[in-house]
Amino acid sequence: MKTLIVFFSAILFFVVCFFPLGCKKDSLGVDKPSDSFQISERSESLNEFYSGGTTEEDTLTKLTVLGNVRNNPYTVQNFTAAYNELYEPDIQSLPVTHHYIKFLPANQEEMIVLAKSDLNLYEYPLDREVIEMGDYYKEPGSPKDQISPFYAVVTPSQALPNLSYEILSELHLRSNDEDLVRRALERVGYDPDVVGYILPGEPGDNGGSGGSEFEINSCGCHVYKEQRMPGGCIQVKDVEKDIFQGVRRVKVILKDTWFTEDETWTDDNGCFRINNKYYGKAWMWVKFKSPRVQIRGARSGFAAVWEWAFPVKDYVGQVSGPRFNDIQVKYDIWSNQGSSAHIHWGAATVNNALHEFHDYAIADGINPPPPFLDIYVGRNHSYGYALMSGQNMIAQAVFIVLIQTSYFAGPFGPLIAIIGASAVQSYLPDVYVGIEFNNSDRLKWLAYHEIAHASHWTKAGVSFWNELVNAEVAAKGHGNAGSNNAGLISLVESWAEHIGLSYSHRTYETATSYYITFIERLERTRNESPNHIPIGFYHDLIDNVPDIVNACDVQGGGCGPINDQASGFTNSQMFGLLTSGTKSPLNFKDKLIQGASPATQTQVNNLFNSY
Repeated sequence: MKTLIVFFSAILFFVVCFFPLGCKKDSLGVDKPSDSFQISERSESLNEFYSGGTTEEDTLTKLTVLGNVRNNPYTVQNFTAAYNELYEPDIQSLPVTHHYIKFLPANQEEMIVLAKSDLNLYEYPLDREVIEMGDYYKEPGSPKDQISPFYAVVTPSQALPNLSYEILSELHLRSNDEDLVRRALERVGYDPDVVGYILPGEPGDNGGSGGSEFEINSCGCHVYKEQRMPGGCIQVKDVEKDIFQGVRRVKVILKDTWFTEDETWTDDNGCFRINNKYYGKAWMWVKFKSPRVQIRGARSGFAAVWEWAFPVKDYVGQVSGPRFNDIQVKYDIWSNQGSSAHIHWGAATVNNALHEFHDYAIADGINPPPPFLDIYVGRNHSYGYALMSGQNMIAQAVFIVLIQTSYFAGPFGPLIAIIGASAVQSYLPDVYVGIEFNNSDRLKWLAYHEIAHASHWTKAGVSFWNELVNAEVAAKGHGNAGSNNAGLISLVESWAEHIGLSYSHRTYETATSYYITFIERLERTRNESPNHIPIGFYHDLIDNVPDIVNACDVQGGGCGPINDQASGFTNSQMFGLLTSGTKSPLNFKDKLIQGASPATQTQVNNLFNSY
């Protein structure tokens, strides 16, 4: 559930089903939604509200309700007339600063192109009266597969996606003359103090660490002292740490009731600020997209196909002034599966895991994932896979096999039924992460694992990954020691699980939902299945603590002593060997000990033979 407060204002299957790995549910029990987390009642005294004025635990999407077309006060003609009335009566025309446009995607492929653009898009016409803002807009009664138009406000010089559009109006926006803005609004019958407007602030930035013109607000963020300049924090609940943490680098959009909008991104503490002055009312959204990542996901009861194509975008609500510099948005743990609260908590948690992975990768000297990653979060699953399809379209023959499997078709089954299998191919993400968890550490473990695959992809390359796709499709998952190309599967999955558990330990150390730490899980784990996917091998190469207990296979019940005398290797050293020519754990081990001393070779061989 999410709380927003404005204070003092009126198949690939890289499947990880968690322990045990593979295709089963967690043997400790996958967490299910709990009714113990109830959303707060609306508090008018603190102006507390939720998306569309409803609780985020509603699993049904809410339609935006529109009224009549309004008189547009921001046309060049109206602003010119207002300027003539106030100042010089003979000015022929003020400049066109922006275009209000309507995009008309002709097919699913064009809609994907539009979704991947950096435009702030609206699915409702901006010149219509908004009676009630909701989660989406479609003409009542239109089918889910009908492609709707999208609307945007752009500068005349802005590059646009290559698809059909029409200019609906030429606008004059961003005037810093308050008298002119108010007169333009009044000319067409609007009270400026009610409808709301935005004035540019003094030159400055929307980020930074603070200074004499800043103050610290109630969520610990440096915001502008000028209360009309928006600022605040976006936070997500970490269940194991029992704290709210900042949601890193997500887009924050604020917009007046017409065409003027501002966008910024939260910093690594989840803080944001905007260097413009807001008057009256504003609408606010959080969009899970940054230069590094976009996170997609559809709620239960999705209303339109476009929900699957676009990043998760949370309509936070309407913010009322005069104080805009103490906004707080909190994504709490969810109760109802598939609700907005579920998708937003999951997207925020996975988003943070991606940025944490970047930090850990830099510290370790391994490759981060590709510069831009497309992640899809699935509400009904606790497994993941890393197709990397956005980086390299999967061959059609492999895709046909993928969609015939329950693991792949499960997340995209509703979409396949509506638009057909071939159209779905363009919707495939680089990484799929199931968010059917009530524990932050378990969700991040899965996310780290899948992002580790994306990191490995940058080292091994496209051909290597295509071979892996074919191997795991043929094996219907991870397979076993007798599967075709089992060595390739074993290498890729064991490395990802080593990284997933290692990075989970760095994030949580002892604060986990398990009775042991993540490093202890590595110490006690041998293979995923007998002689297949040696999960604990890499950690044993790093640590300098000989194993004193038997390590067990996750599946199959086998256990045995680990002869761990090896130590001193690093993640950077090992990652450097994960090239396109390294296709099995044995191949990896042999490369690792090339040129090493006889003693080291013996230690590594003894360790390897324990797995």
